[in-house]
Amino acid sequence: MNKNLSIMVSCTFFLVGILSIILPLAPTNLSPSTGKVPDFLFCVIFSFLVNKPKSTPLFLIVFLSLLADFLWYRPLGLATLSILITTEFSRQYIKTKKQISFLQELLLISAILLLISIFQEVFKLFVFTPSLEIIVILKHLLFTLLIYPIFSLILRAANKLNFE
Repeated sequence: MNKNLSIMVSCTFFLVGILSIILPLAPTNLSPSTGKVPDFLFCVIFSFLVNKPKSTPLFLIVFLSLLADFLWYRPLGLATLSILITTEFSRQYIKTKKQISFLQELLLISAILLLISIFQEVFKLFVFTPSLEIIVILKHLLFTLLIYPIFSLILRAANKLNFE
């Protein structure tokens, strides 16, 4: 029974991940969007990883990240590599802790998002790939960090309702 629930949670992770990739691509009006949307995929991956680490398989994380790279016209594999490395370090950190508080989770996710962004921008600099302006990157980081607690709180509430 527990294995079936774990598979169900993994399927939920996959479907929510697909939605977080596709929804930002959906046209909402006729004028082009000038604002940068938060990285919903990052929020989904890391909120599931922190709250349900056994239900976030590595192959789904890699698949969703590569799909996002392809559909969002990002450098193929760069975000995937950085997310892959940070998810595995986070998974090991979470294994050492029995339970992390919400504040610890927010600090961990803030540090991870900052490190991923720095790594990607430095890598783009070395391979002469055009980068965004620093203010756009900072707005993206801020909006993603403001949205992340919503995802985490929803999963924490689902845990309390015995979702797993």
